[in-house]
Amino acid sequence: MHYKFEDFVKDLSNLTKGKANLDEVKILLKKLAKDKEFLKKIPVNIKKDNPARYLLHADKDNKFAIYSVVWDKDQGTLAHDHDDTWVLR
Repeated sequence: MHYKFEDFVKDLSNLTKGKANLDEVKILLKKLAKDKEFLKKIPVNIKKDNPARYLLHADKDNKFAIYSVVWDKDQGTLAHDHDDTWVLR
């Protein structure tokens, strides 16, 4: 059985019931990245001046949101945080 986006959301929701560990989240992302059908469904429209952001899931309790951020070849950023949130790349 393949690990699907719905599995990722469920696992991430369970992780965020306590203090989420970024290493655990990275493991889940690596599992999800193996789902080639899911990856094909993610929008990849590139914007020249700014990254394109696509909301893939918003947690009903506002604990987390999952976005796809698409950069042009000369754009990018390192993993970073925004106050009490974090970004994984």
